[in-house]
Amino acid sequence: MKLFLISFLSPFKIIFVFKKICSCLIIKTKFLQIKNIMLIVFIKKTEQLIKLKIAYFPPRHYKLKNTLIN
Repeated sequence: MKLFLISFLSPFKIIFVFKKICSCLIIKTKFLQIKNIMLIVFIKKTEQLIKLKIAYFPPRHYKLKNTLIN
């Protein structure tokens, strides 16, 4: 399992990057609040499960919690 640490400035860019990188390969998405600003996204790429750990997520956008990004 590989771990990627990525920082973004806006949730719109996060969604765009998810669509660009993951395409339709997302099988499960979980948003977990850790120390106020962090979320973890699980995706499936080919046969490998890759965990994306995105830090510095704007607290005001926690409304995206438990939302599947297609």
